[in-house]
Amino acid sequence: MKHPVCSCVGDHFAMLEATLALATIIRRTEIRSLSDDFPVALPFTMVSAGPVRAQVNVRTPRVRESAAS
Repeated sequence: MKHPVCSCVGDHFAMLEATLALATIIRRTEIRSLSDDFPVALPFTMVSAGPVRAQVNVRTPRVRESAAS
């Protein structure tokens, strides 16, 4: 007898936590493609059709201008 496919109760929470962790890391970085052009495929959402070489750097904080200037 086969058991029905069940999902873990924490699956949704784990994905949410992983998304948040990635967002926290990414917001402190800047990612730029190393080439001017790269292949793109459009099935339903835009995805790369092949590898995209990139460089990841820590973002430099912007200096905010005061409203008085």
